[in-house]
Amino acid sequence: MFPLLLLSAFIGVAIGLTGIGGILAIPALIALAELPPRVAMGTVLASLFLTSIVGILNFRAMGVLDRKVWKPLCVGGFPSTFAGAWLNSYLPSSFLLFLLGLITILAGVGALHTWKALSGVDLRTSPRRFPIIAAVGGTAGLMAGLTGAGGPVLSIPVLIALGLPPFPAVVSGMPFQLATSVAGSAGNILRGQIDFTLLIPVAVAIAAGVVSGNRIAPHIPARALKITIGVFCLLIGAAQCLRAF
Repeated sequence: MFPLLLLSAFIGVAIGLTGIGGILAIPALIALAELPPRVAMGTVLASLFLTSIVGILNFRAMGVLDRKVWKPLCVGGFPSTFAGAWLNSYLPSSFLLFLLGLITILAGVGALHTWKALSGVDLRTSPRRFPIIAAVGGTAGLMAGLTGAGGPVLSIPVLIALGLPPFPAVVSGMPFQLATSVAGSAGNILRGQIDFTLLIPVAVAIAAGVVSGNRIAPHIPARALKITIGVFCLLIGAAQCLRAF
């Protein structure tokens, strides 16, 4: 238990410092707690509830939460995450592990790459803002429900590529992660795919790490850490894809 909690806290620190790393909790539970892949995915997705609350309170205190961004994300993502968690039970574990590996690789690429807008449109003012962002939320939520990965892993780079400035895209990730955690957990509870004996300890360890990471972030070279975590995500993701076969 102690090695798992220590690693969970480290993952939380990584999230607090760089905004990424949460997806690594799933292979940690599979390896250290020997949970079946589906249960590990469901447990991690549920554990992100507490982390999301911490992040939302932090951004609310900063006055940077923008309902025009996070509301359509949640509207699109809530039902699709529930559907993804329900479908999780009917898909082969090998396929889910492969999908998780691909998303982990994407997280690594996201850490190593400076995302830029491709569309030249600011989604905060676009008249098509709501349906576009809702579609992004729906797609990212489905993947979150299927794999247990937090929705922001996919929503942040896609929103930036569609024209949303980076900071609002990152800020929107916390309410979206809360929505995907609640919706996905509802589906996973119905399927018995959450380990409640590990849920609270892992959630608390990750959340404590996030708080610590936020506090020491001004004193740490974030770019070097993002590169380190990015490379680690690429390696773990590649290993997950190979394991799937």
